[in-house]
Amino acid sequence: LGLVRRLAELLDHKVRLRSAPGRGSVFWIELEPSAHAAPSEPAAGQGDGEAQERAGATVMVIEDDAMVLNAMRLVLETWGYQVVAAASAEAAAAAQTIPDVVIADYRLPGGATGDQAILALRRRAGRDLPGVIVTGEVMPTAWASAEGEDLHVMKKPVRPAKLRALIRNLLQA
Repeated sequence: LGLVRRLAELLDHKVRLRSAPGRGSVFWIELEPSAHAAPSEPAAGQGDGEAQERAGATVMVIEDDAMVLNAMRLVLETWGYQVVAAASAEAAAAAQTIPDVVIADYRLPGGATGDQAILALRRRAGRDLPGVIVTGEVMPTAWASAEGEDLHVMKKPVRPAKLRALIRNLLQA
């Protein structure tokens, strides 16, 4: 249920519970169809600046939890981004694509951290890739090095609207 709760929060949905002693429990997720719907097509002659802003933008997500990785990929694709998904720092380094923005979990397999993975991608790209560290760590010392490298830190659970606004700002910078 903890994983379901995290994914529901990531997607901005609610988990509900009904329980009767001796009879059992029922859990469900409330979905709002318009919560993450793609924007409608603009009428002829109207420009969709947001769609133009992200046209062709690629976001790499580095996350070792397969369910969270897939949820992030789904949300980002719904917003119109191309997504490169990597389950580890090594997989991210092996990817053929240099992304426009990188979102990485702080704790990665093999003792690696998201900031290390983003710095390696920056070295490979030869430029300062915008990066976001997503963490459940409660001690600020855990991500102090990330902030020192000009990486944005978002604490879990990440609110989709805040993530979307941050990505938009990073792409405009």
